[in-house]
Amino acid sequence: MIYLKSCTRCEGDVQLDWDTYGGFMKCLQCGKAWNYRKPAERNLSQDELEALDREHDAHQIVAEQAELPRAS
Repeated sequence: MIYLKSCTRCEGDVQLDWDTYGGFMKCLQCGKAWNYRKPAERNLSQDELEALDREHDAHQIVAEQAELPRAS
């Protein structure tokens, strides 16, 4: 998901992404990255946080289904 003009440093566009440690946001213009849950960095409404949680859950389900069976 991309949030237009949401960077707290340069007011650039911010992309929400996920890795093994959870969700983070990264500015596409200046490269600033931060945990999307830090209220000091970005004030998200409760509705936005719930939408991010739903998106994270969907990503987890897809990742789990895409995993190949491991050899014993």
